[in-house]
Amino acid sequence: MNTSLIYHHAMDKKLLELLVCPITKGPLRWDAAQQELLSLGAQLAYPVRDGIPVMLEHEARPLTSEELERLRSERLAQPEA
Repeated sequence: MNTSLIYHHAMDKKLLELLVCPITKGPLRWDAAQQELLSLGAQLAYPVRDGIPVMLEHEARPLTSEELERLRSERLAQPEA
């Protein structure tokens, strides 16, 4: 089996707690399927390459309107802490 084709679908929870969007300084959400960190505030998706988050605005892609709607609805569905 070619292990270079296997992706790690887990993001270290402690790392995720420490990372913030470089634009808004807001929280990020992990998208394991796309291997991206999502910023609802900046409406950007930051890539994670070889397990390393690339937190550069020019490397991020804009979130689609469908992704934004899904993220907003998920956020509203979560119980308040």
